Amino acid sequence: MQVLEDLEKALKMLVSSVFLRCYRIMGFQSDFIKHSNLGEQYKQIGNSVAIPVIRAIAESIKEQKLLNNEPQRQVRFADAIGDLQALLLMQQW
Repeated sequence: MQVLEDLEKALKMLVSSVFLRCYRIMGFQSDFIKHSNLGEQYKQIGNSVAIPVIRAIAESIKEQKLLNNEPQRQVRFADAIGDLQALLLMQQW
């Protein structure tokens, strides 16, 4: 019986760790108050937008001056993906 209790405790710790990682990847601050219900946590993560990705898109729009009436420069898709990867690598998970 103790073995089952230990396994259940280990599984809960693993699920908690996975959720914490998901919250961090999505850009939630470490002091964000998470719902106590597991289903609601799925909703919080599933209905959110990845802030680091949105930030990279906004910076790219600003850099390319897409909101101005100035001529736009060509950006290769591979360069944009490389910039996004570099930004994600700079984040502290």
